[in-house]
Amino acid sequence: MIKSVTRSLMCAILLLSAVGCAATGARNIREGYVNVTGGRVWYRMVGGDNRYARTPVLVVHGGPGIPHDYLTSLDALAEERPVIYYDQLGCGRSDRPTDDSLWTIARSVSELQQVRDALKLKEVMIYAHSMWGSVVGTEYMLQQPDGVRGVIFAGPGFSVPRFEQDLQRLVTQLPVQMQQAIRLHEREGTTDSPEYRQAVELFGHRYICRLEPWPKPVMDARNGMGKEVYRALHGPGEFAVTGRLHGYDRTAVLNRIQEPVLLTCGKYDVSSPEAALYYASLFPHARLQVYVKSADMPHLEETEQYLADLRKFINENDPHREKEFFETQ
Repeated sequence: MIKSVTRSLMCAILLLSAVGCAATGARNIREGYVNVTGGRVWYRMVGGDNRYARTPVLVVHGGPGIPHDYLTSLDALAEERPVIYYDQLGCGRSDRPTDDSLWTIARSVSELQQVRDALKLKEVMIYAHSMWGSVVGTEYMLQQPDGVRGVIFAGPGFSVPRFEQDLQRLVTQLPVQMQQAIRLHEREGTTDSPEYRQAVELFGHRYICRLEPWPKPVMDARNGMGKEVYRALHGPGEFAVTGRLHGYDRTAVLNRIQEPVLLTCGKYDVSSPEAALYYASLFPHARLQVYVKSADMPHLEETEQYLADLRKFINENDPHREKEFFETQ
């Protein structure tokens, strides 16, 4: 009798635990730090409890200096495979060194490889978001790394001059008073003024994320921003790239990236659908998906369809099923 009651109690506990996990969407999560050039970067692996899971997705966030938080809707992919985020050095939960010389494209690209080496990722799918994520992902892929099954460039920007053209075109669609404030304060170097910040705010709600109000992941990323990184690479203003990314353009060599590529963007994206279509034509194996209700964050604005499209692309280019994707210790 006691054994029967104990067995029934254990079954009930297990059932309640299963229901609780389903209700909260709980998944195995591993967090920690990786040593990279200049300090430590924080990472978060969702899923990955099964060493024989499908190829992991390694997420390269945008910015520069905007941590991973705004991309966490990609957690849903962990139902099939590990999803790995890291906050690049200088932002989010990672170290914030004061050495300005660290904020370069080359160091950021080596950081990506250092994260991959530390987590012993033999094979990956790379997800790179926005103009900055595209820069890091592109430079990494041009090194022809082993074990990359495919690349997703979301809100892509492979040419800073083309990116600036899109920005200026969108600025002309703002109210005239705000256009004037943008031009005045960028010219005078007074981009901390309330008028300029108000114009930036309106621009963001039209062309970065059109959800009202902005969801918590976006606000968390905003609060964790590494402003020093942004200023060094992008510049003090939002609409002219005057930092170390000035003049960056790799459109002439995108044909060297032979891996399958998916480009995604929103109809109202800061990286326009027209630019994304042009970029797609430069890769040997690429396709483009445009989201008609979205700006730069269709992963939040049209989540269900976006995730379905990502799953389709990833599964098409991940033929493995029961194979170990993490190097043995």
